Formats: sequence, structure tokens, C-alpha cells
Amino acid sequence: MPTRLRRAAALSLLMILSGCEGDTQSRSSTVDSAVAEDAGLSVNDRGIQTNDRGVPTIDAESSATDAEDPGPDTIEDANPPSTTDAARPDLGVPPVADASTPPSMRNLREGPQEFTITERIDGEDVNRLVIIHAPEDLDEDVSYPVVFAFHGFGGRPQSFVNQLRRLVNEHNFVGVYPQGHQESWNLGAEPSTADELAFVDQIMEHLSEYRQLQGTRRVGFGTSNGAGMIHTLAANTRHFEAVAALSTALIVGREPGENAGPVSVLQVHGMRDELCPYDGGESRVGHTFHSAEESIRLWAVHNGCDEDPQRLNTDQDNLRIEYRGCREETRVIHYGIRGAGHGFPGNTEGGVIDLALDFLGVL
Repeated sequence: MPTRLRRAAALSLLMILSGCEGDTQSRSSTVDSAVAEDAGLSVNDRGIQTNDRGVPTIDAESSATDAEDPGPDTIEDANPPSTTDAARPDLGVPPVADASTPPSMRNLREGPQEFTITERIDGEDVNRLVIIHAPEDLDEDVSYPVVFAFHGFGGRPQSFVNQLRRLVNEHNFVGVYPQGHQESWNLGAEPSTADELAFVDQIMEHLSEYRQLQGTRRVGFGTSNGAGMIHTLAANTRHFEAVAALSTALIVGREPGENAGPVSVLQVHGMRDELCPYDGGESRVGHTFHSAEESIRLWAVHNGCDEDPQRLNTDQDNLRIEYRGCREETRVIHYGIRGAGHGFPGNTEGGVIDLALDFLGVL
């Protein structure tokens, strides 16, 4: 292990959650230099496009103001051939806070910063990267809502930094972008064999140490494999008040259960999607999916909504399904995008990321 990592490990914070040991190392970093190409993504205009890996990108318009300033050279690959998912060059920046600092005294720093959680995976300790993205005009006396963003298969969390920077700064929320092990989220058929629920439990524990994130609204969205992850988290935990799943429906056998609380759910799904079929069934990614409309119905049942939804066509002639009368004022909405596959045209319903963040209540 390099000397730098040994020093950082000495400052790590030990956490034992859900029977899983983990520690965190926090440090600032110029992660905003990562670009979509590094994640195996292809951005075109403002929408979500896919490549041959079946990975959709997020709405590129949210980062249009930053596109001409990519920042310093791209950070090293987040998944090197070692036991860490988060090896990084030493940038000479001190940690966000010393591990001995009382939790009530921790403060966020402006802009993006990193920490890692050590998780035991297949008999090895793996350092898993998480990026916290705070507004550049951070007010230490303000509490900020938190938005988790989960990348698709083959993706990297650094791509969210530029893509969401304008929205983070203008709308004053804090983004949290975890790294999937082996660039994937373990839903049962992916390269990752990590315990994803325990990983997110530890992230939540770490976030609770910051003054600006005490008791704040926590929501999340994901694309493709990341959308499957957000479905799974909403179906098995009470971490989020609202979630948005872009390009993935519920997996058969992973429906919301008794551990899930009331949660608002938005789905956006291409009606010609062949990777995660709109009508459901087996997929070449190794999962069997509910149909998109059955998936949203299951969420409506979970939330105690009225049985008969409102169905209408939008101004763009896309299908919109909304269930009403849900318990605890939750909302359950589905968009079926006509003519779209596993990705979306740039002008889809005003931009799918803006659509998702508006639903999540942070715009």
C-alpha cells in the first residue's frame, strides 16, 4: 500500500453497521474534471443516449454552462486492478474533517469532495468511493436537502459533478454520488457482489455527521442499472422520501416489502426499450422485469393509492400515468416515452433530469 494511503487509513473512521465493518476517509478533490467519456457514456444534446453497454447518460443541459471548462486532467480510473475502487492521486488537500472531530462540529466544504468506505467483498477489503457535492456558495448555517445519484452499468460518479453542478449551485441541494463496485450495482446478475444495502447504510451514517445535513430531506435517482438500485433501496429501506427511476422497472422478486416506508416514485421508461423491456419479461442483462406499467402499479399498491390511475397523453404525446389518493401524500407517476428505447431524446418532457429533480422536490 502506498505511504499516502497508509497515512489516510490511520485517520479513518471505523463504523460497524448492519453487521458490516467499514471506515471512511474524507478529502477534497477536483473531481469535476471527469467527463462523460470516462464513464462509457455518450452525451448528445440535453438528453439521455445509450452506447453498446446499455448505459444511459443523464440530461446534459444541466451542465451546459460548464462544458467549456472541463477542469484539470481527468482523475485516474476509479476501478484499478487492486483491492480499492477509489485510488486517487495525492492532491495535497487536507481531509474534510479529522476523524476526531465531534460529529456535531463537522462542516461540509464548498464544491465536490470525496470520502471512501471500506467494505469486505469476496474476502478482500475494498475502498468504495463516494462524492459529496455541496453548493459553491455553501452557508454553514443552512440545512440542505440531499440528492443521491446512482450511475448506470459501466458508469462513474465523477460524471455527475459537471452534469449537476449548475443545479446544485442554483437550487442549493447537496449531491451524493456513490461508485458501484466494478462499475455496477449488485442486483443479482451484475459483476458486483457487494452488499449494496449495507454500503448505503454506511453512507447515510457518514452524512449524519455533518451539521448542514441534519434532519434534511433525502431523495435519489438512478439511470439504468442505477435505476434498478434506486428501486431496490426504496423497496427495502426507509432512506428516501422520494425516488426517480430512469430506464428500469422493478425486477421480479424485488418488489417493495415490509421494510419499505411510504415513498414517492417516478418512473420514466422508453416504450421501445429492448434492454429493460417496457412490457416486461427476461432481459439480456440477466434479470426478469415487471412491465413498466405493472412496476408503477406495484408502487401504487404499496403506497395505498386509489386503484384506478389517471392516464393521459402529454403535449409531446407521451403516456403519463398518475395514481392519486396515496397515503402520507406520496405521489406515484409514470411516463412512457413513445419511440424511445433505453435512452431518451434531449427534449423529452423538458429534460428528464429536470423532470426527475422537480418531482423529487429540489427544483
